[in-house]
Amino acid sequence: MQQDVEGENMGKYIYSPSRNLFYPVALKAVYEHAGRWPEDGRVVADDVYREQTDVVTGENETAEIARERKLAEISRWRDEQENAGVIFEWHGHRWDGGKAARSRLSPVTAVAQSGALPEGFFWTDVDNRDVRLTAEELVQLDGAMLQAMVRRGFKIHERQRQMKEAVERLTGTEEINRFVVGWEGDDE
Repeated sequence: MQQDVEGENMGKYIYSPSRNLFYPVALKAVYEHAGRWPEDGRVVADDVYREQTDVVTGENETAEIARERKLAEISRWRDEQENAGVIFEWHGHRWDGGKAARSRLSPVTAVAQSGALPEGFFWTDVDNRDVRLTAEELVQLDGAMLQAMVRRGFKIHERQRQMKEAVERLTGTEEINRFVVGWEGDDE
């Protein structure tokens, strides 16, 4: 194993002695995001990687790699869900919520709180209907959106924890790879 490999033989993998696993450098960001990138990883030459993986085979290493990939997939799913919008109901209308909608509403709410909304101000609901709102109602809409985002965020968090715990309990490579990431039933 080599700490720093240079030239054409530059390593595309690192090896973690504490985990006895190889990790593709190309997937470093995914593993880091999932909190699974090893701190003791050492860059290895490609020929060393090939030599070791030809010799080191077996269900445990293969299952562990499959588990790492599945956990990273769950983290990516969580991020996608958290960045997606949420539709919520408030005062007889359906509204678009989420991070993007909140970034549009926040400055308008600040203007509303300063008492400087333009005459005849309206906000458009999900069904593309313009709804006249007072400054107070706009602040209430902002609060309702935050509540909807928190509720949705908690459901996402809860589901990703369930999936990660389920994957941790799986032992075989095939069953790990068959595990479907996403919502169960009508939870979506």
